[in-house]
Amino acid sequence: MLVLSPLLVACGGGGGGDNEKPLVVVTKSTSSSSAPASSKASSSSSVDTSNASSSSSGPVVIDVDMTTWRGNNDGVVDLNNEGVMFTASADGQGAVFDLKGVNLKGAVIDFLINVSPEYAASGANLQPFAQVKIEGYPGEYGCWVNNSDLTKGVDQTVSCSITAADFDQTAADVQIGLQAKGTTVSGTILIKSVKVTLPAGVAGPVQSSSLSSSSSSMSSAPSGVYIFPDASSLTSWAVNGGGSPNQLQLEFNTAGGSGINMVPIDWAANAGTAYKYEARFTLPAPVDLTAGKKIIYTLSIPQSYITDATAALQSVWGGDQYSDGTDGGYRSLKASEGVSSSTDFVMTETIPSSKAKLGATTIGLQIAAAPTDTTIKDKILIKSIKIE
Repeated sequence: MLVLSPLLVACGGGGGGDNEKPLVVVTKSTSSSSAPASSKASSSSSVDTSNASSSSSGPVVIDVDMTTWRGNNDGVVDLNNEGVMFTASADGQGAVFDLKGVNLKGAVIDFLINVSPEYAASGANLQPFAQVKIEGYPGEYGCWVNNSDLTKGVDQTVSCSITAADFDQTAADVQIGLQAKGTTVSGTILIKSVKVTLPAGVAGPVQSSSLSSSSSSMSSAPSGVYIFPDASSLTSWAVNGGGSPNQLQLEFNTAGGSGINMVPIDWAANAGTAYKYEARFTLPAPVDLTAGKKIIYTLSIPQSYITDATAALQSVWGGDQYSDGTDGGYRSLKASEGVSSSTDFVMTETIPSSKAKLGATTIGLQIAAAPTDTTIKDKILIKSIKIE
């Protein structure tokens, strides 16, 4: 017998003889589930989990690292000090994360969410899902939450049982997430945490701890992810070369609740002194940036830069922010380079042996080339930085 509290909505479940999976709690749903779009998954990086969390006889439980989420099918995600804020404005938009090397057959995924009044009022439903990242993206699409079961402004747990045989493997990465379903969709869903419970006896790793927050100027997950959850985060940032306030200014992203905005003021000095358009972040402790290590920036790029198609970003790393540093390659902000204003732009810099830096104390991002249209001064948002 399945007994559920008022704050628990379970989805998915076992088989029976037909091909439809029963809706465990949602008893009056007339909607059919559908496979989410997976076209944007190729740019993601899998979380390589390595530690197991279980008792000697109990199941393995994976506590999901919330900094690894991304938008899917034009869904928008923003990291804040409560978790991941997922914004949807159309049917099928989603938010996802990846797991690597995990057999999910028989697993249960629990999403702790808080639905905004606007999302609840829009009438949109919610579909948890999982996909194996191979050709055709086979997956679990039998989970569903009717809009009537979503309680605005209240924490509730949405559960999805993975029953599809496609997940009985560990070779391919798995994509897990939520997507909005409905004719009219608007509003946000705060995803506070996610736990993946594997069946007893099934071996599996556990991710690094989920999103952490503190009173310090920034938050760093054990995996080397740096997020910027409040206005005090700005104290760890500076404009290189003293360019502010005439060339570039930095500000906390108050509207989104997390992240650092790069705010261009005047492009006149960019051609000769691009370093004045460089935002530098002081690391909480020195890091050895040896050959092969990666600096990964998660950014939000306004459409104006993509349309103009001439501005470029460049990663920098080194010591003292005003004199000691080296730089990586240019990344042009244009659609042909995979840049979109509707999804996060993930910019990855792999450290070459010729530019390795032991004991690096700063990393940053430079607007190395200005747009042709110098009236463009929209803010570029730095959501998070990861070193791996």
